[in-house]
Amino acid sequence: MTNTNLRITIPELSKVLWFSLCGSIHFFLEGYYALNFATLPGSQHLLAQLWKEYSMSDSRYLTPHAFVMSMESITAWCWGPLSFVLASFIVTDNPFRHPLQIIISTGQLYGDVLYYGTCAFDFLVYGVKYSRPEGYYFYGYFVLLNGFWIIIPVCTWFFLFNFHQNW
Repeated sequence: MTNTNLRITIPELSKVLWFSLCGSIHFFLEGYYALNFATLPGSQHLLAQLWKEYSMSDSRYLTPHAFVMSMESITAWCWGPLSFVLASFIVTDNPFRHPLQIIISTGQLYGDVLYYGTCAFDFLVYGVKYSRPEGYYFYGYFVLLNGFWIIIPVCTWFFLFNFHQNW
C-alpha cells in the first residue's frame, strides 16, 4: 500500500497534472516520432498526421534531421517515463520528488533552449527558415507550444528554491 497524500494542495495537484501531461506528450507523441521519424512523411497514422501539421512550423520534422531525432528520443525515453514517476512521487509525498523535479525541469528547459537555439542559429547564420511564412505556424506552434517547457520549468525552479529557502 502506498502512502497517498490525502491533503494534497492545489499547487501540488497542479504539478501532478502538469507532469502527467508531460509524460503523456513526451512518451506517446514524441515517442511515436522517435520510433517512426523515417517513415513519417508517407504515413497516414493519426500521430503522423499531427507531426505533419506541426512540421508546418518546423520542417526538420519531415526530414531525418539528426538533432531533432536525438532531442525527441531523449525527451521521449527519459523525460516521459520520469515525468510519470515524478507525478507518483508528488502524490505519495516521496522526498525524492524535489531532486527529480529539478532534473526533469532542467532537462526539459535545456532541450527547449537547444531546440530554439539550433533553429535560430540556422536562420541567423545561414538564412534558413524552417517554418511556413504564415505567422500562426511560427508563433502558435513553434513559439507558444514549446514555450511552456521554458516558462513552467523556470517557475517550478523559482517556487521550489523559494520554498526551500524559507525552511
